[in-house]
Amino acid sequence: MKKKDQIPRREALPALRKLKQQKQLQTQEHLKSKKTTEAPDNAEDVEEETALSLWGKGELFTVKEKEYQIETKTLPLYIGDTDPENTFEIEVAFMDGVTDIPYITLDTMESLIARVTGLFYGAQGGEKYSLEIEKDADTVTLTRETQYPARIDFAKDTIKFYDYDAFIRISDSDPLLDVIASTGFNEDGKPHLFQKSDSSFERYGDPVTFSPGEYGIDLVAQGGEYYLPLQLVSDIILSQYSVTTLYNGEAVFAQAGGNLDAIADKYYISNPPAERSQELAAFNYKELCFALDALYGLKEQHNIKNFNNLFQMTGLAVDMLSTDPQVAGQA
Repeated sequence: MKKKDQIPRREALPALRKLKQQKQLQTQEHLKSKKTTEAPDNAEDVEEETALSLWGKGELFTVKEKEYQIETKTLPLYIGDTDPENTFEIEVAFMDGVTDIPYITLDTMESLIARVTGLFYGAQGGEKYSLEIEKDADTVTLTRETQYPARIDFAKDTIKFYDYDAFIRISDSDPLLDVIASTGFNEDGKPHLFQKSDSSFERYGDPVTFSPGEYGIDLVAQGGEYYLPLQLVSDIILSQYSVTTLYNGEAVFAQAGGNLDAIADKYYISNPPAERSQELAAFNYKELCFALDALYGLKEQHNIKNFNNLFQMTGLAVDMLSTDPQVAGQA
């Protein structure tokens, strides 16, 4: 017997199709409204620089290999708080004058991760973190001190971890898979609660390949140096340590958890820009889609093909690609 208010599936399908069509029409109308009534001579070039128009054409996730004008800048790096003992320097790079999307070299990445793990996970062996970096033309092999490797292909814009779980664990003193979710150590670094054997929790993982290039995120190898977006490093490595990086145009922050009180005096700036650049709007959307597709583990259970499709179906993509940070933040 059907519930009184339940809509039969065959009756619900037309309604869902109609809703999808309405969302698509809304997106098309929004894109049309962005066009000026009197197009300038370079109207096509202007439109290509718009994150929303690129998305509307299906070109937002396209990497255009090119030679960049690269500028570097040294900024303060605050880890955990703004106390002097936790304040360092970090060199960031900007591509083609876009100063709101910082990149870092692989050497800087290694230094950043080592400082973060040493500060937040020193008692668990985090101070031993290191990466051996082997460069060979367009590919770079990163090998942890635990001997687990990863390979970055800058021509294909891919990152392959031969065992992702093993690569990101704090140190070889941690098990490959801890089914009881305990570090096994107290704050003094001594074993507590559980006695761990060398193999009781060992489980080898599978190779994992991330493909940021499929989302229009370029991994840059140029002039004998190799650059990754800071946010990409944060998403695929630091997030696994419950750490995220923040950048406000004046400094870089590495923060555990979501509480910003410890960095508020440096993080919040007095005159934030009223708009963000088209490049930042596009990059944030692409990086979010990449991170969710790569790391969210319940896509199949929730029938999510990919998050770009989900954001389009729910009507969120247009606002998420807005250059107005208030509009994007509320999406």
